[in-house]
Amino acid sequence: MKKIIRIALMLSIATVCLVLSACGEHYTLEKAADPEDVTKGYFGKEHSSVSYDLGTYITTNADDVIFDATSSDESVAEVGIDNKTLTVTVKKGEGEALINITATSEKAKNSVSLSFTVRAEHYSKIACIGDSLTYGHTWHDESYPVYLAEYLGKDVEVRNFGVNGASVTGSLDKNPRYFGSDMYSQSIAYDADIVIILLGTNDSKAWEDAEPVFQKHYEALIAAYRKINPDVRIIAVTSPPVMENNKFSTPGEVINNEVVPLQKQIAEENDLTLLDFNAMFLTNPDVLNEFLRGDAAFDGIHLSVQGAECLAELLSEIIYSF
Repeated sequence: MKKIIRIALMLSIATVCLVLSACGEHYTLEKAADPEDVTKGYFGKEHSSVSYDLGTYITTNADDVIFDATSSDESVAEVGIDNKTLTVTVKKGEGEALINITATSEKAKNSVSLSFTVRAEHYSKIACIGDSLTYGHTWHDESYPVYLAEYLGKDVEVRNFGVNGASVTGSLDKNPRYFGSDMYSQSIAYDADIVIILLGTNDSKAWEDAEPVFQKHYEALIAAYRKINPDVRIIAVTSPPVMENNKFSTPGEVINNEVVPLQKQIAEENDLTLLDFNAMFLTNPDVLNEFLRGDAAFDGIHLSVQGAECLAELLSEIIYSF
């Protein structure tokens, strides 16, 4: 009987503790961090946007938190909140706007503030650097820069500085080094906001000589564009595969297994934006015949209209994300 009484007493005490705990629950609302300042560009589209999960920047156990956001200059950036998601829409026009966010909870009896700066930037000039995959070989009017200009719209100038036969290293006489060419000089003088580099395919044909200096020469290009414009954004595009027995005897295995891994390494080490165009083909082999020119003349290496359009679309998506 005493044992039963002790158990009942313990259960009663536990119940009282739970009730007291519930009645005295402590609600908190605290700032974890401010979002980092952000720069967003705009191109042919009316705006670009960036979203934030505000739950990342505050900690709370209250369920009554109300968020509010304002922009110091709505001609630069507008704000909107849906539940805990803040969307900042960067408008056309250059400048800065201070974004202020408040989170308030009656249960926590507290209010916290977050803030960060949005800078709107207009990228108006894009330089496409490369070999015949950029120039378009004998299909210059069907090159990817032509379609990129269509994707980005009239507010952006896209210039094709491709050179048929160009290489990174100049290891073969018939594939001279791009650096130092007339088109290279013109691209430097152009002072682009964004530079797209697609070079390396021709280096594969003399890879034994090209490989030891490939990174050094590629990085010389990067440094040259950054010297003329320290804020330039550089997109490195990996070389697409080639068809077997292609017209130019370009070794596909060297491109896929040697050139592309080095292109990716250079992009990572030099803080470039990477578009792994090669991977798209390898993960979907069916597009090889569609995206490369394998017609009656059997080119086997240059981009078809579909391939050029695809590359342009992928690049436009990257550019709009800046």
